[in-house]
Amino acid sequence: MFLFERLPEAVRLFSDAPALRRHGHTITYGELHHLVEKLGRAFYANGLRPGDRLALLGHPDPQLVVSLYAAVEVGAIPTAISPLLSVPEIAAILEDAEPKFLVHDNDYANTAYSAVKLLSRPPILYSAEESSVSNSMTAILHQDLAPIPAEVFDRQLDDIAVLIYTGGTTGRPKGVMHSHRSMSAWN
Repeated sequence: MFLFERLPEAVRLFSDAPALRRHGHTITYGELHHLVEKLGRAFYANGLRPGDRLALLGHPDPQLVVSLYAAVEVGAIPTAISPLLSVPEIAAILEDAEPKFLVHDNDYANTAYSAVKLLSRPPILYSAEESSVSNSMTAILHQDLAPIPAEVFDRQLDDIAVLIYTGGTTGRPKGVMHSHRSMSAWN
């Protein structure tokens, strides 16, 4: 099963069941799927394409979960970066991963901005909330969005689904590429 097929399958089975809970707010699988599809169309409309990287920096809040699945929806490769790392460590991972977009929450806006300033090819910054230093995901969600072209969904099980960085305990963190096939083995 492809990673992008998992959420629609969960919606089919548990549409009204809670998918995410955070700070007293609950999002059902059906609501999550709607947000993912909308943000996926917005990312695609703003230039994110299959094979591109999308980095995530922040707390494991619903906005970042939606961003991760939206990246997968368009065939991009998400990579979550620990916000506990230092700015130079985050910059090193970003330099290696070469993301097209970096989505961050407000708590890590300054960290994201500082890390991006150190890069030779900086990604486009998107804030999960309103921000003075980044593009707002709220703004791109209000664009007139066309459907994602069908050819975007023509993928192979051995295509890269996610990029996960090691802890770097024996040196610099290394990116581990997981295919859709290897991700399906996790369940």
